[in-house]
This record gives sequence, C-alpha cells and structure tokens, in this order.
Amino acid sequence: MFRNKYLAIFLLIAVVLISCEDKNSVESSEVSADMDIVSQIIQSASTPEYIDGRITVQAYTKIGGIVSNYDITGACFANGVIDYSNQLSAGTMLASDATLTENQFPNNIANYGYYMNQCDNSQFYPVFGDTTDWGWTGSQNVTGFTTQMYVKPEIEIYTPDVSFDIPQSKSAGIPITWNGTSATNKIGLLIETNPVQTLLYYGKDIPKTYYWEVDIDDDGSYTIPAQSLSNFPDSCIIDISIARMNSQYEEINSKTYVFEAISFSQASYYLVP
Repeated sequence: MFRNKYLAIFLLIAVVLISCEDKNSVESSEVSADMDIVSQIIQSASTPEYIDGRITVQAYTKIGGIVSNYDITGACFANGVIDYSNQLSAGTMLASDATLTENQFPNNIANYGYYMNQCDNSQFYPVFGDTTDWGWTGSQNVTGFTTQMYVKPEIEIYTPDVSFDIPQSKSAGIPITWNGTSATNKIGLLIETNPVQTLLYYGKDIPKTYYWEVDIDDDGSYTIPAQSLSNFPDSCIIDISIARMNSQYEEINSKTYVFEAISFSQASYYLVP
C-alpha cells in the first residue's frame, strides 16, 4: 500500500498541478475537510469519470533522509467506469518500460486485474527523463497495445541545505533551487507544517497548515514569498515539496486510457519569524 504521508502529499500536489488553481493558503481548521475529500478530487481532476484504464508511475525522494521510492499502479476497468472493485485482466502491463504482471508482487492489492509495485528491485524501476513504452499485452477482454510517452526527469531539491541549524526566515521568504528543465514547463509547490517533528524537537504544539502554488516556471529557482508564509506559525518545522508531472491520453479501439508520471522531492526546514 502507499505510505500514508506520501500519498497525502502526492494527492495534494497532483490536484494543484492538474487543476491549475490560483495560489492558496489554508490553516488547520480548513485542512481536515480538505484531506477527507482529496482522494475524490484527484480522481475527478486527473481523469474523466469514464475511463477504460489508467497507469500511474511515481517517484519520491526525501532530501536529507533515507526515503526514496518508486510506485507503479495500473488497472483496466469494466464498462469504462473507474471502479477498482470491478477490474479486468489485461495481461502484462508496461509502465514506463517497467514490466509487471497481475499479482506479481507481495504488496499487491488482492483484486484481480490490478497491478501495483513499490519497486524494491531495480529491474522494476520506471524510467524518468526519456520517451518510454506504456500499455498492456492484452487478454480476452482487453485489446493489447503499446504506446509511447515522454516522462519528465525526476525532480530534486538542491537548496536550501537541509539543516535545522540553518533556520529559514518567514519574513524574508525562502529561495529554493532544484534541477530545472525549462521555464516553458511548470512545477507545483506544497508547503506544510510538521507538527510531530516540531513537538519532538522543540516541544511546541502547532496546527497543521498548508500552502500550495502551481504554474511555477521549471527553470530551477524560485523564492517563496514572505506573504505565502504569513499564515504559518512562528518557529516550527515545515516540509517543502516540489513536483513535476505529465500525462497522456490514448484512444484504442474506441476505449480511452490515461498514463500519468509524477515525481516529487521533499525537504524539511526550521521556520523562524
């Protein structure tokens, strides 16, 4: 199964990347409701209500930590409706050049026709930064096909350095850099407080607060403005995540399939007034 924290981050970033909302900042009183419905939002935002199949690959890295993982999921749906309880066998799945078969891995959800892997073995890593193959070999109910989609390179935060000994100023804003591609491409940004680490390291109880932004030029540098941090508590640990994503739709024998690739990088910092 997805790790809960990273699933929440992925869903929030994916929502804002796809829906292209304006800048938003919400405090903890509003977040609980947002988190309850975010899984519904991502499905409606990323794909139409009726779809015959989808494949998603994800790469996520925690800068300064030990978390680095890849997820691959995929399913073909009966009657063209997104319903993970009513899935079709589709043979072997090709997800950004990684090959998976149904129920191949111990982490699989036990529904026939569903593919899931958290890529503990390097031979199953999806390919980022290249044009790759996607599709299914097919079965009695699903026509086999292979298509190609360019998958953007994995994203990685370079600076600020990850150290609680080097606080980041809330009033001055936070300049960040990453491995940019081009200003014509866009990335998403998510900032959230980390109440657990703040309590653990500093003995301070803080609310959960979020800020997100989309349409940031993927040129490798951006300064998070002080105004964007104004709703955050003084003296707390925050997690900054950036993400890039692309997707592609294919019509095969009057059926619609969607392929999605997303990578995000996260780092934690100590925020001061």
